[in-house]
Amino acid sequence: AGLTSSEAKARLEKYGYNELVVKKQGPLIRFLLQFHNALLYVLMAAVLICLFLGKFMDMYVVIGVILATVVIGFIQEGKAEASLEALKKMLVPECTVLRDNEKKIIATRETVPGDVVLLEGGDRVPADLRLFSVKNLSADEAALTGESVPVDKDVDPILKPDLSPGQQRCLCFNGTFITRGRGQGVVVGTGKQTEIGKIAGMMEETKKVTPPIVKKIADFIKLIIITCISFGIINFILGTVLGYDIGYMLLATAGMIVAMIPEGLAAAIIAAFAVGAMHMARRNALIRRLPAAETLGCTTVICSDKTGTLTKNEMTVVRIYCGGRDYQVSGVGYEPSGEFSQGNNPVQIDKGLIETLTAGYLCNNATLVKEEEGYNIKGDPTEGALIVSAAKAGITKSSPRLDEIPFESEQQYMATLHRGETGNIIYVKGSPEGVLRMCQSQLTDGGIEPLRSEAILERADGMARDALRLLGMAYKRVDKGKT
Repeated sequence: AGLTSSEAKARLEKYGYNELVVKKQGPLIRFLLQFHNALLYVLMAAVLICLFLGKFMDMYVVIGVILATVVIGFIQEGKAEASLEALKKMLVPECTVLRDNEKKIIATRETVPGDVVLLEGGDRVPADLRLFSVKNLSADEAALTGESVPVDKDVDPILKPDLSPGQQRCLCFNGTFITRGRGQGVVVGTGKQTEIGKIAGMMEETKKVTPPIVKKIADFIKLIIITCISFGIINFILGTVLGYDIGYMLLATAGMIVAMIPEGLAAAIIAAFAVGAMHMARRNALIRRLPAAETLGCTTVICSDKTGTLTKNEMTVVRIYCGGRDYQVSGVGYEPSGEFSQGNNPVQIDKGLIETLTAGYLCNNATLVKEEEGYNIKGDPTEGALIVSAAKAGITKSSPRLDEIPFESEQQYMATLHRGETGNIIYVKGSPEGVLRMCQSQLTDGGIEPLRSEAILERADGMARDALRLLGMAYKRVDKGKT
């Protein structure tokens, strides 16, 4: 039945809205903090001395160096200021819950602990949920755990404490994506009490550590200050001993100290940091604090738990074997552009290749969508790769689906029934071994021929040795009365 409206309102007042409150510095504060730099302190002292001596041209030059340094740092850090905001974008705006014994669509920020949330393939999880009912439910948790493969969910209780999120199969986590199936769960965490919320809290509470290059610059500045002041004192004492006027020696000493200050050093260092940061930005690595560019350059070892942590979790079809031929597919990610080739030579798409791509396109529950940032997939990444490969061949027309056998780990295949022009068509995709067991023939350029299972499995083994994920495709034409 779910919560009543009055109980949900009371819990909302108790636990607060289901949202991430991100503390961030305003542009003015971020700009002013750029002046908090030991090298700039020396330059600002030089500005005051130049003003005192009446050397306005030198003063303007030093001010220009200071402003250029501050502006470069402000712009570069502003590009990475949205790191926490990116976590907020993972939250879905609306979700479906049971309240007052009715199915309702509410704003995600209004979900509270105890709400019963309904999940379907394509939904983004609105809060941390304890599942109590599932049907072939899988979730893409790459954004949270780095797992590139969707995780099958169940309702079995957790038997061990302190398990990582990826091992808690009876839970769905805020911001993750349901790739297939259906399920229901009770909200057990909202806002900062979710796993995503804990990550946001860790990012806010991270202790500030002084980068090695900043420590070296600070030591160098101390050396410059001590050297300039020491030479100034020596110069003043010698001039006084030699009989020069004290007032004259004060001006001469101040002028010498200003001349010894390396005005261009700050701009040179910041420019070097900015160039390094821009090179990394071209590789999609944003540097929030410019000195971090040098710190990363000093890194000798980077430890990572798995490949999915460092990749974009986008699957791409790169090779196809059908009709006794091997095809390579160009293009990466979900951009539906690329060509089919054999060796290095582009080829025309034959009937066997078209049927293979069509099977992957129709026996599929994913959707290719175009967003502001580019193309994206709603659904399972592997199914998304099949959609994109078909789109590269111009296959974008859907056929009415009459029925479906969803994928289950026990049977290792998925099947869909579609209405054709002269009859209905069954499309199947699954493990190569499982699909081959259902087949008696194969489609080639010469037409339908007896199935050569051994040759197909041998080629599949070769692809598997190249670390490729494999899927088999098949189809069968049936009468219109077949359902």
